[in-house]
Amino acid sequence: MFHFDEWSRDVWSGRAIDLDCWFKLRTLWGVKKLACVNRTEMDIRTGREDFEVFDTVEDFMEAHRHDQMIQMQHPSKTVTTIDAIKSPQTDTWFMFGPAEGWDNIAGLWPVAVNQRTLDSHHAPFIAAIVAHKYRNS
Repeated sequence: MFHFDEWSRDVWSGRAIDLDCWFKLRTLWGVKKLACVNRTEMDIRTGREDFEVFDTVEDFMEAHRHDQMIQMQHPSKTVTTIDAIKSPQTDTWFMFGPAEGWDNIAGLWPVAVNQRTLDSHHAPFIAAIVAHKYRNS
């Protein structure tokens, strides 16, 4: 699950072309399904069953309340790294926050990708790392 924001808020969002990295991720790394919290005025619904669009994180969480959810977080907000997850369950959602970051969500497991500094990386970059790590799980 990822956020799609206005381009002025996140330079990896707001335009149709910015969705391409997510669709390529699904294809290249075998991600079965994508979900998006659309915070733009654009209608990004594709009609495809493997791409869900929600208005809020809460709507997404309600729709997938029986699935495992892992909140991808900035390293300064969690001590747990992605290496702690050996093999995710079949119905596991990795949730990538908005460009401005987000607080830990109660009841979810906040996990970060190891990195050398505490600078933020864009969600598509982190998503590619996560997808590569678990592509054969």
